[in-house]
Amino acid sequence: MNSNLNFRLENKFDYYPTIAKWYEEHDFPVISFDITPEHLFIVSNETKDLYCVPIHITDSTLAYIAFPVSNKSATKEEKKGAFTQLLTYAEETLGLLGYTTFVTTSDTPVLMKMFAEAGYEESEKNVTYYIKNLK
Repeated sequence: MNSNLNFRLENKFDYYPTIAKWYEEHDFPVISFDITPEHLFIVSNETKDLYCVPIHITDSTLAYIAFPVSNKSATKEEKKGAFTQLLTYAEETLGLLGYTTFVTTSDTPVLMKMFAEAGYEESEKNVTYYIKNLK
């Protein structure tokens, strides 16, 4: 456990340029501002932000983790344990607001491993997700 970590909640209006840059640096599709959730959980060390976990809040007790991303300039050692600790922080924070279930999707092996380490269960394999843009 890395004890030199700090956790905070950011809003997309202030933090979107940072995560858009991180998506680009990882060669991920850049999620548009319009569909980025307002709630962005951030973990940092003493010198830099390490991970961002955007979370969509629903009108039920379900919260959806959407497109987590890391700061590519952070070293593996700096990031060690930070993602799972950030998930714990987000779970505890939203748990206080009555949320009982988190759901996410991923086919990125390192993320899949970290979600499993954090106690997330794989619900389905080989599932195709469908999306339709309405404008």
